[in-house]
Amino acid sequence: MTNKDFRGPDFFVVKGCNNHPCKSWVVWDENGKYPNVIIELLSASTASVDRTTKKDIYQNTFKTPEYFWFHPHTLEFKGFRLVDNMYKPLSVNTEGWLWSQELELFLGIYESKLRFFSPDKQLIPTDKERAEASQQRAEVECLQKEAAQQQAEAERQHKEAAQQQAEAERQHKEAAQQQAEAERQQKEAAQQQAEEFKRMLKALGVDPDALQND
Repeated sequence: MTNKDFRGPDFFVVKGCNNHPCKSWVVWDENGKYPNVIIELLSASTASVDRTTKKDIYQNTFKTPEYFWFHPHTLEFKGFRLVDNMYKPLSVNTEGWLWSQELELFLGIYESKLRFFSPDKQLIPTDKERAEASQQRAEVECLQKEAAQQQAEAERQHKEAAQQQAEAERQHKEAAQQQAEAERQQKEAAQQQAEEFKRMLKALGVDPDALQND
């Protein structure tokens, strides 16, 4: 393989450098820094080269501390760490993941994709997943806010209905009291009228009691 035939890694990490966007990584323009981690995505046309020639270049020339490859279709997944200038295979854990000492993360297959996992074995979301989760949280918060507003409105209406019922009961009680007072006044007026009639009879020399007995 000539230099013109060589194509750069599919994914790589360079530690201890300025974080800036770039379309390529040119070692001599980056203070001689080589990648600390390289990940190749295998395909039918590249798998053989990735497993052999590129592996030798990353080991002997780049001296990249860690090298991983993953086949998106067959799910072949392997990792190596540079020990005494030689790549030694990494051992999988109980989940079938590989630990990256350079990244301080696990690499493993999740839903047929190569994903990163935290040291406590939590799936690390992608930028898209984080954006979707953020949007979902915003939607949930919006729904919760609407529900709270609806509940507050329902409570306001319930309170208003209770106040209206209390006012109706007060008015009913007041009307009953007014009716009772009117009946009392009517009875009192009737009694006064009867007393006045008796006085008139007495003035005419008529015994009211005798008249009542007749």
